[in-house]
Amino acid sequence: METKLNLLIMIILSCALLFNILSCDGVEKKDNKITDIRIYKDTPVWKLALAVKNQRWWSIKKIAKETPQLLNYQDPKYGLTLLLWAVGMEKYKSAETLLKCGANPNIASTYKGETPLFVATGYSWIDIFAKKIQNM
Repeated sequence: METKLNLLIMIILSCALLFNILSCDGVEKKDNKITDIRIYKDTPVWKLALAVKNQRWWSIKKIAKETPQLLNYQDPKYGLTLLLWAVGMEKYKSAETLLKCGANPNIASTYKGETPLFVATGYSWIDIFAKKIQNM
């Protein structure tokens, strides 16, 4: 009897954990979360955003040289620059390239007022997500 109860508890906990993991996939019903590169979709920096996501430093350099004003563009929802997004998502090669190309590390997001340096000194968004799962 006790084994069946333990099995039932394990099944319920597993389902709850699976539900939480699936609900944290980076996409809300209509809006993208801060960790989703699609916050830059349909903006002037979409091509640069994809290069940052995929850490294609040569593409970042090329785009930055052609249109340097894109380096400090802030997305409309959270006010994130691509430098802040890259640091938060542990895309360090992209962050380094953006800095070398002239991205401003002092631009704060309009969402929480964080700068790339502030995010870099703490936990990345990936670390925070992992901690949430670990504490479940």
